[in-house]
Amino acid sequence: MDVFTTRDDGVQYPDGFWEEKFKSWTDSKPYGSSSVGVDITMVGFRSAYGLPEHADSFALKSTVGSTDPYRLFNLDVFEYEIGNPMALYVAVPYLMAHKKEATAGVLWLNAAETWIDTQSTENSKGLFRKMWNTVVPDESVPNFTSHFMSESGLVDVFFFSGPTPQKVQSQLAMTTGVTPLPPLFSLGYHQCRWNYKDQDDVATVNSKFDEHDIPMDVIWLDIEHTDGKKYFTWHPIHFKNPKQMLDGVAASGRKMVTIIDPHIKKDTGYRVYKDAKDMELYVKRADNVTDFEVCELATHDTHNWATVSAIDTTTMEGYWDPNGMTRSEAGSKDG
Repeated sequence: MDVFTTRDDGVQYPDGFWEEKFKSWTDSKPYGSSSVGVDITMVGFRSAYGLPEHADSFALKSTVGSTDPYRLFNLDVFEYEIGNPMALYVAVPYLMAHKKEATAGVLWLNAAETWIDTQSTENSKGLFRKMWNTVVPDESVPNFTSHFMSESGLVDVFFFSGPTPQKVQSQLAMTTGVTPLPPLFSLGYHQCRWNYKDQDDVATVNSKFDEHDIPMDVIWLDIEHTDGKKYFTWHPIHFKNPKQMLDGVAASGRKMVTIIDPHIKKDTGYRVYKDAKDMELYVKRADNVTDFEVCELATHDTHNWATVSAIDTTTMEGYWDPNGMTRSEAGSKDG
């Protein structure tokens, strides 16, 4: 792999080599265009699964020569296409190959935008070859090959030998950490819509679930509940009495969760924005001085501060940051 550390005068570089532009956004590349990748072959396996999230078949398809590679890059896509390797809400660079006698897994530990080409020797056969093999068995060893390509980062790969699906998942959990037990109420039905008009609308929806005897444990509010997208606040007209609204939801044995996005509105009169700026908690631009335009919060300590801000400034029972600490589409409206 070539690593470019300086820009040589007089050298003609391809368009987009040092920076890329999308609308008003500019993505600088101080070390030039680069990527990192690896080919992984699961010998003896016809099929593999994983690489979430894509609206596609359960078993991974052969993308080589037929479609784009599977893309991993967190996007909130409205009206996404079915049977397409396009990126969606979640990006996990993990796949698992399985057959009757064995199971194996691989984790490509890279948070950058990633593309994965996949190919199965079995699925790549033509129709007539498959028909012929029903009469004359094919004694060749099947393989499932994946080619991981990431825009930056290191070669950091974990292999899980199984030999059962349960063992592979256990080995993955030992590597990445186990999933915390969720609160009991979160396992029930959750009601959410973009967006409820006001707190009277919320009260009506809440009461209709009782009227029609439909079980429901949690009702969610999208970002329009805030005062002009200033998170940890309430709209002064549409949600002017949040305590009353929450008490009404709680009286029916339910909880409320409010959605926030991970960026903070620039407004010097907004206490949360000002506090975070004074504490230098915002992501910096390439000069390491200027705050990034969307002011996305950067660190674990920042999220702890945001939780305290939520407790101090609202009466809600919980809030949800849909992006967490992951990479996301710049400018996405709903995370």
